[in-house]
Amino acid sequence: MSISNDFETFILKKLFLQQNFVVPSVFVGLSDVAPGEDMSAFNEPPQESGYKRVEVVSNSTNWSVSSTGFMDNLTKIIFPSATGPWGPPITWFGLFTESGHSQGTGIAYGLLDIAKNINVDQGANFAISDLKVVLN
Repeated sequence: MSISNDFETFILKKLFLQQNFVVPSVFVGLSDVAPGEDMSAFNEPPQESGYKRVEVVSNSTNWSVSSTGFMDNLTKIIFPSATGPWGPPITWFGLFTESGHSQGTGIAYGLLDIAKNINVDQGANFAISDLKVVLN
């Protein structure tokens, strides 16, 4: 898991320029390519095939954060069922500040344990504790 360049700048501005630090929700997205630190290569499945980022409210019901810099999901994250193929196998996830396809600031990204092909009437999901973020 890596934090994007934009989010690193966001954190520094919040810490050192005394700006408010509130991210009420994060939006989980999926990609078939490595996004890179600027997340410009994050390639989401087509919206026309039923893909949509999933909103997860930022609170202690949905996320667990340890004192050792580890975070994981406490609730299942479920993507909508595909109405068409989502393209090449999904291999990456990303966390964003906006729900819109290719919108918002990329916060962080990570490689999935298993690549997944999503076809009609299938979906993707993260079981409890499947989506992990580690800062070190």
